[in-house]
Amino acid sequence: MAVLLVLLVLLLTEPGFSQTNNHDNDTNDRIGYFCGRNAVTSLPNFVKNRNTTLSDLRMQLLSKRVVYAKAQALSAGDPVFAAAQCRNYLSVDRCVACFDAGVSELTNCLATNGYVIFDNCFIR
Repeated sequence: MAVLLVLLVLLLTEPGFSQTNNHDNDTNDRIGYFCGRNAVTSLPNFVKNRNTTLSDLRMQLLSKRVVYAKAQALSAGDPVFAAAQCRNYLSVDRCVACFDAGVSELTNCLATNGYVIFDNCFIR
């Protein structure tokens, strides 16, 4: 009787799959993406602050060889605060490649802040 119950449970359940952890995943598949709704006061100031912040994040990831970085640019109004994090098993090159893919997505948020989540990293 117990064997039949186990077989019935196995037949009624569906298998689940998780992300592979073989450290060879270079796909940087996008999981989530959001552009904010609050418009900026001055588009040139916002773009300058955004670009400065993203450049600072990239330099931190490269030079400090870390998987988490945060930065801010506050000049001339429209402040930008940002953070980036990669999975801890990624090499620095793969982390920066994921970051670069995220930046190319975030620049589509023309005049607002946003975030992007990949399977290997996120940027906010």
